[in-house]
Amino acid sequence: MHTATRRLSHVLYSLAFLMNPLKAFDFKFTGRLDNFSKIGFNHSKINTQYGIFPTESFVDIVGFAQVKVGLLPKHTTDHKLSFSLGGAMAGVPYDSTKYLTDQDGQVYGSVVHNFIGGWHGYFFNKYLTQASGAYHARPYVLDTAFLQYDYKNKFGFKIGRYEANIDFMSGSNQGFEFYYRPIKNLKLWWWSSYGRGLAFNSWIYQFYASTAYEKPNKQMINYGWHGITATYDYKKLSAQAFFYFSPKTYNAPGFKLIYDTNKNFELVGFRSQTLLMVTVPIYDSGWYNPLTKTYSIWDSAQHGALVGKYGVTLNIRQAFWWNRLAIILGLYNTFGNSDAFLGSHTMPMGNNTSYVNNYVSSSIIGFDFWDNTAYDGLADATTNANTTTIYGSVGSIYKKFAWHIFGRVSNANRNAQGHIGRSNEYSAALSLDYAFTRSVFLHFKIEYYGVQMHQGYQVGYFGAPQFNNPDFRANYQDRSHIMTNVTLKF
Repeated sequence: MHTATRRLSHVLYSLAFLMNPLKAFDFKFTGRLDNFSKIGFNHSKINTQYGIFPTESFVDIVGFAQVKVGLLPKHTTDHKLSFSLGGAMAGVPYDSTKYLTDQDGQVYGSVVHNFIGGWHGYFFNKYLTQASGAYHARPYVLDTAFLQYDYKNKFGFKIGRYEANIDFMSGSNQGFEFYYRPIKNLKLWWWSSYGRGLAFNSWIYQFYASTAYEKPNKQMINYGWHGITATYDYKKLSAQAFFYFSPKTYNAPGFKLIYDTNKNFELVGFRSQTLLMVTVPIYDSGWYNPLTKTYSIWDSAQHGALVGKYGVTLNIRQAFWWNRLAIILGLYNTFGNSDAFLGSHTMPMGNNTSYVNNYVSSSIIGFDFWDNTAYDGLADATTNANTTTIYGSVGSIYKKFAWHIFGRVSNANRNAQGHIGRSNEYSAALSLDYAFTRSVFLHFKIEYYGVQMHQGYQVGYFGAPQFNNPDFRANYQDRSHIMTNVTLKF
């Protein structure tokens, strides 16, 4: 008995010794559990010959957990050093697409893995059929594992996997970034990305090379994509010059201006925020193939259009707040295939985000454009080549309740050769949010979403247009749906 008591005392002493140092450091654990549902209203039969597809329905449950540890004593003030680690894991209790068949009676396979567990290899060149993609799905991701340092808000860096705060990238970045403020109002920033992963309530995706380069021998390599920005703040104006690039693929200079009448707005009084952003991607030719007489990049296709030599993206967004009422108007216009590469990284706000708060200030457009069907890559027509998108919304917050009404029209324009773009789209949505407690939240959205595909294009096909192929005929497909989400934070 005496021996057992001594052993127990020794164990307790050891635990106290190990945990005592933590008292001198910051230690924070956070987590949440989400139950997400999407209900599609279009139940048409699959016809791969003509590109006809239904709108999927599914239910998932996703758990998130993250820990952050301060690596310096709490009394340290000028320096901050921390390490964060976290991930997500999901299950899919219901999937309407699992056993659907095509026009030949063959099982087409689940597309829900494009939401939950997407894994097509690091270079996105494996398991591309629905059956193999679903079989190799990985419904888990370690999206957070990074070291962060900051010195007096003058210099800092991150390295590892962390939540991206890049205009043309959402989800988690795998890479590094650092900033420097030579003076109070000027911030210089460099970031590099060698992978992108997703951990959302409706999307779990393993890290992949978002801009891979294919050599003439068909081998893939990732040179990464990178950005340099210089941001100067003067009173109500913020002016940023940026230069994005991916070696051997593109160089994209541009600028962003934001005029904000109330940067410290807290849902009281009036606020006006105007954003003007112009991006000019200039594409490398790639290598020349003498057999086909084509260039590997200029003559390749992204988003259903040839990449070409360059493009221009014009982004204008105006937001007004009057106390808890928010109004947003916006124009997003692609000239050429300007989002051929940059647009493929972007999720401006993410599903199930209430747009009536002041979060819009950190997003380059005021809505989530990943609400299309998984059969068509999820993204709507906003980033298609030669497309004009006009959108608007109004919403408000009352105590624990928030509402939001949104509308969008995307119109395909003709290119220099006179060919019309991929599709016209029309959507209108009502979103409702309610906070039962500080830890339990409910989101509901119902959306009308119509797609007019043009001659030469198909749902699920993103190659060069086939204007003379009778299988690529014009058609209308409905993408209307309901989305719900219940969140429990702990």
